[in-house]
Amino acid sequence: MNKLTILLIMLLFIGVSAATGPLAIDKKANVCENMRVQMTCKDVYNCTTTEECLAKDPINCTAPENFIGQIKKECSDKPYYAFQVDLKKGWNLVSLPISPEDDFAKIFETDCAQKPMWLWNWLEKKYVSLETYGWLLKNGGKPFGFSVWIKADSACSVKAKGLKKVNYDTSSTITTTSEGSWIPLPSAYESMTWEQVQGNCITMSGPHSYNNELNKWELAKTIEPGVGYLVKLKGITPDLESGALNCSLGNISETAEPPAFPE
Repeated sequence: MNKLTILLIMLLFIGVSAATGPLAIDKKANVCENMRVQMTCKDVYNCTTTEECLAKDPINCTAPENFIGQIKKECSDKPYYAFQVDLKKGWNLVSLPISPEDDFAKIFETDCAQKPMWLWNWLEKKYVSLETYGWLLKNGGKPFGFSVWIKADSACSVKAKGLKKVNYDTSSTITTTSEGSWIPLPSAYESMTWEQVQGNCITMSGPHSYNNELNKWELAKTIEPGVGYLVKLKGITPDLESGALNCSLGNISETAEPPAFPE
C-alpha cells in the first residue's frame, strides 16, 4: 500500500472540512413577517350585528362590515445564503458577504473564541471596536459587511447565513474625504474583478489584502469571497455641506451620466 492510498483512506475517515466560501446547505428558511392588513369587524371579532360589534370596538366597529387595520403574522419559506470564513492564528482581515440588513442574518456556527472585531472608520480616521455585535458568538449579532480585523488565538472558522448576499449588481454610495480615504471594502459573494467593483470611484491605491502567514500586504487584482481588503478611494461628486466627496461602487450603468461634450 503506497503513501497516496493511505492518505486517501485517512481523508475518507476524518473528512475534509469546508474552506472559506459559500456553503451548500438547506436553502430554505421559514421566515415570518408582521404584515398590516385590513379586515372587517365581523372577521376580527366574530360579531354579526351592530350591537355585538359596538360592544367589541365602539370606535371603529359601528357596523359588522367596517374595516379596521390589523397586524397579521405571515410565514413563508424563502431561499437563503450561507458562507464560511476561515481564520488563521494572528491577525485576519476578513469580510462575511452576507448582508447585515437582513433580520434573518446571523452567525449560526463558530468554533472561534469570542473576540472583538476592529473596523477602520475612514471618515474619523481611527479604528473602532465592534464587540457589541457579538460577531463571534453562535446565534449572536449579525455578520458585518465591511472588511474587519480579528485576532484569532488559533485557527477557527465562522459560518453565517442570511436572506441577502453582498454583491455589486447595483451601485452603493461611498463618501470619502477630499484627499481620499482608505475604505475597508466589503467582499462579494462571488469572485469579481476590481473593474466590476470600483464603479466611478477614483482608485488611489489597492485594493490590498493582508497575507496572514507572511505578515505583509499584497496587491489584489480580484475581489475574492470572504477576503478583507483595504483600498484608497477618492470620490468625484462634492458634498456642498461637508466638503466630502461621493462616488458609487458596483454597477453604475443605471445611474451613469450621458457622455461628455465634444472638445
